[in-house]
Amino acid sequence: MDGRSVQRSQGGFPSRKAARDRLNEILVELRKGTYQRPTGLTVEAYLADEWLPFKRTQVRPTTFDSYEGIMRCHVVPRLGSRRLVDVTPRDLERLYEELRAGGLSPRSVQYVHVLVRGAFRRAVERGQLARNPADVVRPARATGAGDRKEMRTWSAELVRAFLTFVQEDRLSPLWHMAFHTGMRRGELLGLRWEDVDLEARKLSIRQQLVASCGYEVRVHAPKTGRSRQIWLDTQTAAVLKRWKARQAAERLEWGSAWNDSGLVFTREDGRYHHPDRISKVFERLTAAAGLPRIRLHDARHTHATLLLQAGTHVKVVAERLGHSSIVVTMDTYSHAIPSMEAEAADRVAALVGLETL
Repeated sequence: MDGRSVQRSQGGFPSRKAARDRLNEILVELRKGTYQRPTGLTVEAYLADEWLPFKRTQVRPTTFDSYEGIMRCHVVPRLGSRRLVDVTPRDLERLYEELRAGGLSPRSVQYVHVLVRGAFRRAVERGQLARNPADVVRPARATGAGDRKEMRTWSAELVRAFLTFVQEDRLSPLWHMAFHTGMRRGELLGLRWEDVDLEARKLSIRQQLVASCGYEVRVHAPKTGRSRQIWLDTQTAAVLKRWKARQAAERLEWGSAWNDSGLVFTREDGRYHHPDRISKVFERLTAAAGLPRIRLHDARHTHATLLLQAGTHVKVVAERLGHSSIVVTMDTYSHAIPSMEAEAADRVAALVGLETL
């Protein structure tokens, strides 16, 4: 360099006033030493080439899949083409407003914000941004438990009534498994025959089918990032044996048109079921049976509640459901604890056997 100043120009302003305002901002940033020279790096390129590869080394695979899906589904379609240095707090506010208008819950929008803020913070740390535009944005906060979808469970009698009603339904084995194993929807739909041992009456959960943005379905690792085993009762093992025979017959009927997915629960031609469709089918059957409305995920809650009410140790329930600790199980199913405590008190009194005073 020969000591002479280098002039740079920046256009695209809607008016002279906007240009002057930006010039004044730049002068202030220069004095503070926070000025960041504009680059052509877009939000999409930054996320794909820098932030996501960095996060891949920091979190477990299932968490990374969640991060990648959120950015790909919610952030990139709206901000991906913008230059990283051009994103403003108002841009992020519009992003969150659009997500809410599109049906995303306050809790989910808050999660998007946390990730966006973290991504921009990384850019600041690397000198790619002068400041984090997400720092001054406050999306509508989730209200805690009130924002969660209400958990509803069925009694053993209602479960029996439903399974009796759907006996002739082709997906009856799937509904049976949902209530008798507590498996998540994605785990049921991602279950493979190679992970089922009918003779030993146990199965291993090693993958799940997850619906992401749009109608796309992906195979992911289990939610906790590790596989787990579930033991089957005799009746459930028998249900699966009959289902395997029926699926084999369907395979012969379809011949070369059969899709060999290796999955336990498939459509007639062997293709996978879309998770969202299965939930809708379950809701229609519930309504047709005239039973209290619950979600398919509530079959998992029902299974856990019935286990606890039957006196199953909370550690066993936690392992069966794939919870990270018994604390999660106890917090989630605290509604079942009071009745358990009352029954425990009665059992102790019965053991002692004192006469009524």
